[in-house]
Amino acid sequence: MAGRIDTVLSDVTALLDGWPSWERETWPQQAAEARAFHATGDARQAPLLRSIAQARGMTVAELAGRVEANAHAYSYAMGQLIGRRHKIIKDKTA
Repeated sequence: MAGRIDTVLSDVTALLDGWPSWERETWPQQAAEARAFHATGDARQAPLLRSIAQARGMTVAELAGRVEANAHAYSYAMGQLIGRRHKIIKDKTA
């Protein structure tokens, strides 16, 4: 079981590789701001995204679209990894 859990943990590490923890900590806020922006079209609802978009030289709309796509992809990938881990644990206790 430990080897299979280690594989899942390695896959989680690979998924998160390349993003520092301080940036990852903003992901929920970025996702919430992207949803708020798309719901209202008001960039004032997305101060973090406005700042990031300005620094990157892109529109808030473009960044919000990217953030939402990335949030969906991340949620799916993380869900798969969590599910694999739970299954390993369940199979051991069954």
